[in-house]
Amino acid sequence: MKSFRIFLTTCLLFAFVTVFSVSAGTGELVLLTCDTLDGCWGTDISLGTEGAREGSGFVQANDASCPVICNNTFAANDISDYVENGSVRFWFYVDHAENLQKYDSNWAQFQLQTNGNDVAYVWDFTAVALVDGWNDVTLPFSAAIRNGDPTNVNALWVWNYVTAETVIAIDNLRLELVTEDQPVDPGVNTDPGENTDPGENNDPGENTDPGENAGTSDILFALLPLTALSVAGIAVCVRRRRH
Repeated sequence: MKSFRIFLTTCLLFAFVTVFSVSAGTGELVLLTCDTLDGCWGTDISLGTEGAREGSGFVQANDASCPVICNNTFAANDISDYVENGSVRFWFYVDHAENLQKYDSNWAQFQLQTNGNDVAYVWDFTAVALVDGWNDVTLPFSAAIRNGDPTNVNALWVWNYVTAETVIAIDNLRLELVTEDQPVDPGVNTDPGENTDPGENNDPGENTDPGENAGTSDILFALLPLTALSVAGIAVCVRRRRH
């Protein structure tokens, strides 16, 4: 009986370590939470709170020609690992997607910069399919149209020329390592909803965020050998007790 308790305790400890390791290995680096306006500037820049996709707020801009959102004060990061095999991911809002100019990359860009103003990485934002409301955007580094120094990234710029007054917003800017389950093309909206104002707290429904429940299948797969081992161990202990 004592040997069975020792075996069961060992299995439970192994299961805890396995689950913790899988859950912690997300490979995510948050560059900007967008919960404050610290370091942010642009066209009619303001902080929104109601309906934030992550955290307590989001940064929004409004303009009739070219809404712009910038921040050049977040902590500098060496993003070399993400450039090799990763992507930029963030929530992006637009109230009237039909106003966005889509001619070429000179009309809309997303940039990561170094030293506050030196362009490091550029994506053609016209290539991203945006709809009214919040869009979950993924920009692989492999799709960048310009590459630079990854060792001191500390600024972002995003802008899009428009045909009429338009509101844009950004929330939870982060980097993610690409896994086999992630798309490699520029991300598109996964939560169009009906919200035409970033202030509207429109619940998209159940599990519309691709990040939600991420890794669950990996955890279950990792625990299968442990489950089989536990069952076998219990069977052996029962047989010994009968004899």
